[in-house]
Amino acid sequence: MTTRKSHSKSRRGCAQCKQRHVKCDEVRPICGYCQKREIRCSLQDQFYDDQPIELLPRAQELCLIHFHTIHTAPTICRGHDLRTWQVIFPEQAFACDFLLHGLMALTCLHQAALEAKSSGYAPWQWQKYALGYQTRALETFRPALTKITSDNCHAAFGFSVLTKLTALSLLGNTLRDPCESILEMREYVHGIGLIYRQAEEELKSGPFGEIFADLLGEDLSVFWATKQDADAISLSIRALYELLDPEDVLLSEAYKDATHKLMLAWRRYQRSNTPDGITSWPAFVNNDYIKAFQAKKPIALLICTYYGVLLHQLRSKWWLRDGGLCLVNSLVAGISQTSSALSVQIDAVKLLVGL
Repeated sequence: MTTRKSHSKSRRGCAQCKQRHVKCDEVRPICGYCQKREIRCSLQDQFYDDQPIELLPRAQELCLIHFHTIHTAPTICRGHDLRTWQVIFPEQAFACDFLLHGLMALTCLHQAALEAKSSGYAPWQWQKYALGYQTRALETFRPALTKITSDNCHAAFGFSVLTKLTALSLLGNTLRDPCESILEMREYVHGIGLIYRQAEEELKSGPFGEIFADLLGEDLSVFWATKQDADAISLSIRALYELLDPEDVLLSEAYKDATHKLMLAWRRYQRSNTPDGITSWPAFVNNDYIKAFQAKKPIALLICTYYGVLLHQLRSKWWLRDGGLCLVNSLVAGISQTSSALSVQIDAVKLLVGL
């Protein structure tokens, strides 16, 4: 008589497979099920948490800076400031470790977005290197931010600009929760404002003067048109006002403010085709909204899904690509777990991004 093979049930599978009651192959850093469906895999968090910070060999770092100059800079400049991105950023970076590491983090993400097999690394490996450089940069940037001087204000400003793009790029990959990138981006746009308040004159006349002038931007209030908006996105954003609870005055005002600023950002983009109003939205909402967002209150998450809808309009940019879509997917999943009363609104959001 043949003995029956005993069955041992593994408890090391990813959270996504457990939630869907499917067998996880436990391949790291991304299991087969999550990789096939292009969703975030919890095994990645365990995998990268267990790994030491890994940076490229020095010779390849030099190649990376060259890649930034030739390929990355032209894709993120506005045209008139190409020299700033191609020449000034590398020059300043060679004199400041956190700026150099920040520049390499963003360029690694560009390599990941291109998925170039000739580079010798898979996209997830480039993303891993990007996180390594960003982690190393933050170790020295955060102390510098507490004491802005005429000596370090230019590098600190340049790093904050880079990090905003890095956070946006991380929305579209599966190494992190996209909500973490939203909060991180808010932190660094606030960092730009802090540096501006402490070193305005130095920045205006400094090496990043052209970028600094652009970021001052236009007053968003001029884009609050009086005519009724007829496009689908505007109509859907306006519909959010109907969900606000007038009895919860503080939270209702926070939600109204966040919704209002979404509309302003969308109008600005329609009028001037500049993405800054959209991408910087998390930095302009008030703290009460952010607290509700961090507490995963359904209305706060729903409002942020429309931020994902606006980001989806920028999907032609390599530093965003599927970032808006990933954010919408993540937030919709969070809303569905906590509230069944918003199914109509969720369907409207999905329709706007083609889900």
